[in-house]
Amino acid sequence: MNRLPPALELLSADAPHADHAARLMEFGRFVGSWALDASFYELDGSEQQTTGEWHWIWILGGRAIQDVLVFPARADATQRDSYRYGTSLRVLDESQEIWRVVWVAPQAGTIYKLSGTFTDEGVVVLHGDPNDGEPTRWVFSDVTENGFLWEGWVKDASDSDWRLLQRMTARRTV
Repeated sequence: MNRLPPALELLSADAPHADHAARLMEFGRFVGSWALDASFYELDGSEQQTTGEWHWIWILGGRAIQDVLVFPARADATQRDSYRYGTSLRVLDESQEIWRVVWVAPQAGTIYKLSGTFTDEGVVVLHGDPNDGEPTRWVFSDVTENGFLWEGWVKDASDSDWRLLQRMTARRTV
């Protein structure tokens, strides 16, 4: 039998914590696996398109959600070293009634801290400041049981407008 290491057994959870299940399902509805069509936008206006995967699980007794995001999708990668990947930890801060998110991308040396809430329409907007001080905005919209749109925006210190960095269209696979 193939057992998980103790740290992964303790990390993993089967469902949201019962005390806050309804609120935890704001992000909990993303638990599962998603195929992505992604676009990355450069300052010069050029666009790079790729595929990706986004896998979400319950963790820490169902009180948090962790995801792993990878580009390109493993089926499309020519070698494992070519992956760009990272992970997010999503925690509901009940005292503030907001979601707190930490994104870590080791290859890029990136750590973002974001926070935000869901609107009545089910859209989430997370705001944060990465290490370089540029304001960041992540938006989940057009959310259905089997798909959603994710966009990542940045506001350069010298500009008053938000600039689109990434756009991903997700389709549920599991």
